[in-house]
Amino acid sequence: MSIPGWLRRWSALPRGLRGVEGVFKVGCGWLLMLCGASVSAEEQVDYHGYAEIGAAVVDIDAANSRFGEYTGLDDGDVYPLAEAEGSIEQGASYFRFRTSDLGLDSRRLNLSAGSYGSYALEYTHDEIPHLISRDDQTPFDGAGSARLTLPDGFVPATTTAAMGGLDDSLKTLDLRTDRSQNLLRAMRDFGGGWKAKVSVRREDKNGVQSLAGLTAQSPGQADASILPQPVDYRTEEFAAGLEYARDGRQVELGYLLSRFHNENSSLVWDVPFLKAAPAALDYPSVARMGLPPDNTYQRLSVSGGMTLPGEVRLSGTAEIGQMRQDDTLLPYSTDDINGTAGVHEDGDGLPRSSAEARIDVFHLVLGMAWRPMSRLGVNARYRHYETDNKTPYTLFDRVINDTVPQSSTADIYSRPYDLSRSAVELGANYRFDTGVGLKTDYRYETIDYDRYRAVRDTRENMLKVALSKSLAESLSGRIGVLHSQKDAENYDAFLSYSTRIDDVSGCPSIVTVDPDPDTGGSTSVDTCFDNHPDIRQFDIASRERNRIFASMTYAPYENLDIGLDMTGGRDSYNDDIVFDDTYFGLTEDDSANATLDVSYAAESGWSVSTYLTRETMRSSQSGHEYNASASSSIDSSLSWEADFDDVITTLGVQGEFDLLYEALHVTVGYAYSKGESRIRFSAGSGLVYEDMPTDGSERHSIDVGAVYRISDSIGLSAGVTYERFRSQDWALDNVEAGGSALNDILLLSGPQDDYRSYLFRAGALYSW
Repeated sequence: MSIPGWLRRWSALPRGLRGVEGVFKVGCGWLLMLCGASVSAEEQVDYHGYAEIGAAVVDIDAANSRFGEYTGLDDGDVYPLAEAEGSIEQGASYFRFRTSDLGLDSRRLNLSAGSYGSYALEYTHDEIPHLISRDDQTPFDGAGSARLTLPDGFVPATTTAAMGGLDDSLKTLDLRTDRSQNLLRAMRDFGGGWKAKVSVRREDKNGVQSLAGLTAQSPGQADASILPQPVDYRTEEFAAGLEYARDGRQVELGYLLSRFHNENSSLVWDVPFLKAAPAALDYPSVARMGLPPDNTYQRLSVSGGMTLPGEVRLSGTAEIGQMRQDDTLLPYSTDDINGTAGVHEDGDGLPRSSAEARIDVFHLVLGMAWRPMSRLGVNARYRHYETDNKTPYTLFDRVINDTVPQSSTADIYSRPYDLSRSAVELGANYRFDTGVGLKTDYRYETIDYDRYRAVRDTRENMLKVALSKSLAESLSGRIGVLHSQKDAENYDAFLSYSTRIDDVSGCPSIVTVDPDPDTGGSTSVDTCFDNHPDIRQFDIASRERNRIFASMTYAPYENLDIGLDMTGGRDSYNDDIVFDDTYFGLTEDDSANATLDVSYAAESGWSVSTYLTRETMRSSQSGHEYNASASSSIDSSLSWEADFDDVITTLGVQGEFDLLYEALHVTVGYAYSKGESRIRFSAGSGLVYEDMPTDGSERHSIDVGAVYRISDSIGLSAGVTYERFRSQDWALDNVEAGGSALNDILLLSGPQDDYRSYLFRAGALYSW
């Protein structure tokens, strides 16, 4: 709960509590000594803070995960309001505490103590729930564990509609995770510019979320079971550093160790589908999927800086790190889990028993800042980042559906990706006599890829220019533009494909294609790809980026402020070497954002502020229906385009009023948000298509609160929050959780109902 600023500043106690004040001071002195602080009896104890205690109740007419998504609240919940904040200081010693939302699942506690110029200790406890969805339904027993079984009355079948006992076996659960984090930090100042610091962090995440488990007769005929995946993660971090800073020179040595542990290495489930094919082989009754593996990361860093004569500052950071993951690899086939069948692969075992994954990382940053003139500032920076992936490049067999072995020509290599990124950044800013400020930034970046990507390198040039000006004492503005060009030279999908497949003797097949009707040119098409070879991966494709941004602040009166911020930009993905209109993938990505905010504070003790934001995001994607045949690769009637449009609007109004001779403080707030998403298609005559229905959500929220001051240190609070939420989701609105609406997918989640909710609260506040 938010506390008005004037309430936080209360410090005087009523006369009837003067005795309590003395006891409190003695207790504060003892607390400081327990924290290790050196306390003198002559030094004054300075303390202040506030506390609130009360209760709140929730009333909601329909279950929806959007309500209580990060608080854990549900209909009918009654929970305590409990939070406090304060500090105690005596001389150089201090103790501070802050607690918030102690009655919620999203609670937080922070404690800190120390002595200025000597040492500091800090402890933080943080809990955050995440309610993913409500009223999910699954036929599986064992939700939350690593072994999901079907009940005795369940009969697997070809489709969900034919599954026997499906409706009777459905069980309701909520998808939810809970994260708990504990952090302890300590710092010691040894004097003479030397400091040491150490921190320990542990994070636990537990719960259930969704995961798609696939089984298939062939690559083109797959069935999916949306599974309740167990989440039982633990992350532990240790960091230590030694720092020296004196006379304009600074150097720091640091070490970080991070370990991630997943209690479940894999998820095993009974397969609810039963197919007649593949012939002569049983469709798997049990399947298995790997879950996030245990891993370790270590980093050693050194950084420093120094100030030189002539207003020059040099700085640098060098880091080396190592990532390791060596979990045991799952077998090619797990169809023998029930002990009824052998491993159906082509006679070979795994090439190695564990992942043996290791990546070494190097990072270097060098910087310089120089002010040759009072109005001119210049800066330069060099960045370099590279990885050395030492994971073995190994050939693995392919087995479809735990039953069907593929020929050796379809075996696949694991590919240890690497990259090396270097960037040079130059910047300058100058203030003219007219009050105009000019700021420019230039960056040249190169990224070199290994032989497993479709390009060997990319080159990008970026230039950013901004002008700022104070047009009057009450009016100022800023405008700027950014342009960058990234070139991915000689994009060749076969470069990547040939490192993945064991036998490429028949690839590529050469076919005469006319990719550009205007020129009548021809080229070769590789017909043995899983995807059309003209598809461009957007992260390594050529790209032109343009941005424009502007802002203005206007204060026509002392108590009125108006601000306006606008940004817009476009990313265009193309290859201007040859035939740029034949490539598939992301072609354009546009965005625009505008925010207007106004605030007014009256001298009579009331204020009003409001903001309005509108954000639009549009992108276009081109593709081709491709079945790895030469004829489909050149058939223009199988090409398609998709346009994605997203619009987000938010509005907020907040008012604060002091009434009854400033004894009553009232706040009124209204918030509105609306998001809409639309996907539209166009395609050749060989494809059947339909635009997707509009998706979106709309939320209205009204909050009214009041604090009545009984005395300088005691107050009463009350309030109510109303919320109205509506949503449309074409993927879930017309299907029920666990139902048979989709023949080849056994669902877990269904539609989330629109809702109205009320939250009533009341409490008492005490300030000291």
